[in-house]
Amino acid sequence: MSNTDNVLSALEAMLFAAGDPVESSKLAEVLEIDIETVTKMLGHLSAMYDERESGLMLIKVDNKYQLCTREEHSESVRKLLEIKKNTPLSNAAFEVLAIVAYNKTVTRSFIEQVRGVDCSGPISSLVQKGLIEEKGRLDLPGRPLIYGTTDRFLRCFSLNSLEDLPDLPKTEEIENLGNEGQTSLFDDEKEATLLNTEVLEGEGDDEYMKVFLIVLAVIVLITALILAISAEFTIIFDNGWSTKIRVLFIEKDIQLSKLLSFIIAPDKAGKEAAEKSKKKKKDKEASPVEEAEQPADEQPVIEETVEETSEETVTKELPVPKEAKKEKPAKPNPIQKILNEDGVVGILLLVSNLIQTANSAITTLIKGLHIYSLYVKMIIGGGDAASIGDKYGSICSWYFPLKGLIMNQMKVDNYDDLIIPDFIAPRSEYEFQFIGSISVGLLVKVGLKAGKVFLVNFIKNR
Repeated sequence: MSNTDNVLSALEAMLFAAGDPVESSKLAEVLEIDIETVTKMLGHLSAMYDERESGLMLIKVDNKYQLCTREEHSESVRKLLEIKKNTPLSNAAFEVLAIVAYNKTVTRSFIEQVRGVDCSGPISSLVQKGLIEEKGRLDLPGRPLIYGTTDRFLRCFSLNSLEDLPDLPKTEEIENLGNEGQTSLFDDEKEATLLNTEVLEGEGDDEYMKVFLIVLAVIVLITALILAISAEFTIIFDNGWSTKIRVLFIEKDIQLSKLLSFIIAPDKAGKEAAEKSKKKKKDKEASPVEEAEQPADEQPVIEETVEETSEETVTKELPVPKEAKKEKPAKPNPIQKILNEDGVVGILLLVSNLIQTANSAITTLIKGLHIYSLYVKMIIGGGDAASIGDKYGSICSWYFPLKGLIMNQMKVDNYDDLIIPDFIAPRSEYEFQFIGSISVGLLVKVGLKAGKVFLVNFIKNR
């Protein structure tokens, strides 16, 4: 057996045993020959399989080589190994795969920006099928994941590398494709000239239309910019609450307790704010009176003036009889009105409507809330083993279901947690960090959704 036959046999044995694609440099290193010789021998091996119409074939995937069965024998292999057919990719998965392949590495937010819809489902499906994989994280707030294609993608689409992807059509080619099959609008040059003359005569009307379209485009653009404005919240608990809110380039620290009290009890918070403003007004009114006090030698002049105008003052300050005063009608209580008209059933229907409205608003808010980073740390200690175990079990019973709800229902870029019992720690430690954003568009969507639910239920109940 010649040296060439030995190399071919060794290459065939190594590729068969490896199963997965192997780099040519690795094969050359094992055989202790140069890469050019290995590449040449692999070409001979591939030609030999093709010449004798073998059931095996040699493929090249991104400068890696792999032995695999031919496509015409796939049904026999599948029956032998009882391999189920993979479910075909959906149109959404194909679109996501194309975006990843043509952009090499992308984040989930970039894919969703291109498609305009949530892409967590197609991305998860492609990762499970091994067509795309995580390539790392971007060095940005939230550390978003980067996705790229795999060797399996290249094998499935018979590509040596991503450079072999077909070129994307240019704008001119797309327009030409749209114009294919269209017949000429004119039978001769004379008809074209007449039509051009009519168009020129109607240019005055078109100017108004252009102005209208420009104004409309500006309004749409301004509306889109306003809806895109988002507020970024940073909430940290580490032996005390620290809360920051940033809108565009404005950043401000806020007291979370005051914000929660305003949300939970807006009437009480409003009354407290009104009392504070009244107190400030009284203090301002009291200070000018003290400054306006006159010296004693000018008092007689003031008394004379008062005597001259006393009759007019008395006339103005005469008390109005009680009979002449019109009693203001008491403001109707809406709940009392419903109770009088519909009874307890009406109150129950109102409460049910409010609960459904609140549920719709909260669900929409949760699904649209974008969490850049979420970190939870709970080290349970400060007691005997039994009490620490009970406390740890109680915390896990509600924490992990809540974590599953957050991961499945919200957009979370980065989530880390540390929940452990510490039987020697003198006390429990808690730490929490939340960084997320709410856009104006989301708030408008929440209001419209809640308003729609409330109005539909109100009409049904009536």
